[in-house]
Amino acid sequence: MRIKNAAIKCLATGKVYTGPSHAQIRRIMIEDSVLELGPGAIEDGFITDCGHFVMRKAAARIAIKAGQIKGDKVERPWYGLMSDELLPEGDKEHGEEERKEEDSGEDDGHSEKG
Repeated sequence: MRIKNAAIKCLATGKVYTGPSHAQIRRIMIEDSVLELGPGAIEDGFITDCGHFVMRKAAARIAIKAGQIKGDKVERPWYGLMSDELLPEGDKEHGEEERKEEDSGEDDGHSEKG
């Protein structure tokens, strides 16, 4: 699983707005008068490549595992992923190929069969 886009969910309608950054999404939401709903009316998050909306902390775990983070961790783990921490699509951070091999199911000597 990978992070596809930044996303903001309108809690009143359930509509999810997506884009390259939360700032750009907010501009669209202002044009649509969604941000006039007031504080607590929206949730920041991200959309996965499977189409699921996930909150910032879950998105950070997904992006780290997929090698999508600049470096190897998010700057503020207590807050979660920020859209500017994602590598541009197509870029690979160190270790991504190794993680794919680990996740492929090849025997690495640490089998959990019981």
